[in-house]
Amino acid sequence: MRTIQWEGQHEGLLLTCDSHAWRAGQTFSQRASVFNIMQAGLRRPVRARLAQPIGGERRLGRIVLTPADFEVYVETIGEETDFPVRTFNLDAKWLTQMVAPYMDFDFARAEAHPVFDDPVISSTLDRIHAELTTPGPGAKGLLDTLLRMLAIDTARLQMARSRLVPPAEGALTSEQFARVRCYIETSDFRGLTPARVAEDCEISLPRLRDAFRRTTGTSLRQQIEQARMAAAKRMLLETGQPLKMIAHQLDFAHASAFCYAFKQVTGLTPTEYRLRNAVTCEGAC
Repeated sequence: MRTIQWEGQHEGLLLTCDSHAWRAGQTFSQRASVFNIMQAGLRRPVRARLAQPIGGERRLGRIVLTPADFEVYVETIGEETDFPVRTFNLDAKWLTQMVAPYMDFDFARAEAHPVFDDPVISSTLDRIHAELTTPGPGAKGLLDTLLRMLAIDTARLQMARSRLVPPAEGALTSEQFARVRCYIETSDFRGLTPARVAEDCEISLPRLRDAFRRTTGTSLRQQIEQARMAAAKRMLLETGQPLKMIAHQLDFAHASAFCYAFKQVTGLTPTEYRLRNAVTCEGAC
């Protein structure tokens, strides 16, 4: 069951905010009348999957791209009572005209992507939704810019994915790898484990560990540690937080453990790294 909560329009965009409910075991179909991008309003996994695979994918992502006159068949794997979805209904000809000065891409020929999860697209959709639902000063100009960004970024991703070489046997697909990497890099590091990554990315832990190593040549644990050290460097340079606080945010038991791990990777203590790069920055400025 679908209930429309809100509708708003701007140029060639009609945005609808819906609430969805279903029972486990249901199967239903949905045909798009225009090019659309559906964005789940919650971070939890979608309790449904494709009844008929599209491009080798069976999973439904948090962002789903559907061209006009394309029918999607879905089967539910869990019960939902109030699942919010934003549907960005877009005129394909209007979108094509927006990208025409910059690239040769026709949205009328776009391919369906059941997993279009991308942090840039997601952020742009969030901002478009915010400006339409609660417009501020200059909203029209900002919406024009955001929609052009959405058109160009979407066309780029479509073109890039059409050129992708199929993944090696047992490796992650490009969408799966992008989702795992984005999750790790944007996550709260407290309690971040391979098991948590696997659960939230909807891949079994043994499969994710094996596929991640086949894809990158490194382990999932190593990827988490690399991201944690990258976050540590940013926090040391961009904040004045004491080491004890940074260590806590990065899930180290205490500051000394953080200092030891940081020096093992960089050859410098956190304090030395902060001072040396602060001096470098001042010299460059």
